[in-house]
Amino acid sequence: MNQLNSFEFRIGQTESLIEILNQEFSLEPKSNLEEWPRTYQILYRGKTYKSVFSIFGSFTVIPSDSRFSSNASPIYYLSLNSNSSDELVWTKPDGQTIENRKQILEEFKKSVETYEERISEINTKEIIT
Repeated sequence: MNQLNSFEFRIGQTESLIEILNQEFSLEPKSNLEEWPRTYQILYRGKTYKSVFSIFGSFTVIPSDSRFSSNASPIYYLSLNSNSSDELVWTKPDGQTIENRKQILEEFKKSVETYEERISEINTKEIIT
């Protein structure tokens, strides 16, 4: 069975991503870790976010604040897709592949920081009006 069709390979890649993120951030399980999807609470800069990992190889971060999470667009999203060499690689929604662990961490942080800046702007505008 080639790696593209192997759930075991996808699961391994997803579990590896969970380990990478857990080394940098505090991931707190919020679901049964024997089942998929797996849900975690992730802490970054004193704020918590909900992260969901699927068996097919996707990673989604959404706000944990119920005021923003019910119909929220993902703050950050990656999925496993095949590249030109038929290897599974982490890919952003625009199709750009992620090259390494450092890039995942940097882009995650940047996405969360951008989200927090935008929410702060919205909250400031609501207070003014």
